[in-house]
Amino acid sequence: IKSNPKNKDVLFKYLRGEDFTSSPNQTPLYWVINFFDWPLAREDAPENYKGPVAQDYPDCRKIIDDLVRPERTRVDSKGQYVLRKPLPQKWWIYSDKRPALYKAIHDNKRVMFHSFTGKYVAFAFVPVGYVYAGPHNVFSLESYSDFAVLQSILHQIWAWKYCSTLETRLRYANRNLFETFPFPRNAEILESIGEAYYEERQAIMLSRQEGMTDTYNRLNDPGDLSPDIRRLREMQKEMDIAVVAAYGWIGVELEHGFHSVAYLPENDRVRFTISESARMEMLRR
Repeated sequence: IKSNPKNKDVLFKYLRGEDFTSSPNQTPLYWVINFFDWPLAREDAPENYKGPVAQDYPDCRKIIDDLVRPERTRVDSKGQYVLRKPLPQKWWIYSDKRPALYKAIHDNKRVMFHSFTGKYVAFAFVPVGYVYAGPHNVFSLESYSDFAVLQSILHQIWAWKYCSTLETRLRYANRNLFETFPFPRNAEILESIGEAYYEERQAIMLSRQEGMTDTYNRLNDPGDLSPDIRRLREMQKEMDIAVVAAYGWIGVELEHGFHSVAYLPENDRVRFTISESARMEMLRR
């Protein structure tokens, strides 16, 4: 970009799950070259095509030529391409470009993100304009009310109930966990409490320079009595109670505290969560 400002058209921050869970503000560490679905060169373009082509960006095109093309066009002993079509034929195109996703979020200011695997159920907003690494989850959601529902203990216990795991980590499969989850009809009443929780959590991560995983390690550690972490626990409790109320359920005792959770690894079962009886009642409802 310094050598040619035009290159910013095809250079994008690349958000991986590791950055999302470990960075205090979920900032990507890497960049990716993205030529979208452009032709390689002007002579390869369809008739009457007036848009950009990869060759318009020779600095970035050279990197793709040198580092990506050999990988994409590998052949086996029979001279057949190793990779699936159309990766060898369109070796300059970012392989998992997901046009439907980027079309859906084009007018958003931000999206909701959740890494595919992780120790905790942890959602956060990230800017539109990144390239999001697969197989992580990107949701076209912008409201704090949706955040409140998804970060609540109700969605957490739902996710752990129906997830698969990788080693001891939850695998957040969108189709199994998000698409099946019944949102409350009155979620909009959660906007302010969701925003308050979100802003407090962000402030803690920034002040401590710790990411999402480390922050929730603290929240779930009975020995961590830091004022900011104790405050976040209280806000989690208040948000959970508000989410339950949004479903129209009254007279429910969640019994927040440090409980041993049977489905977690034996050496790491203690969580700041609701009681087992409350968990079963919430899942039943």
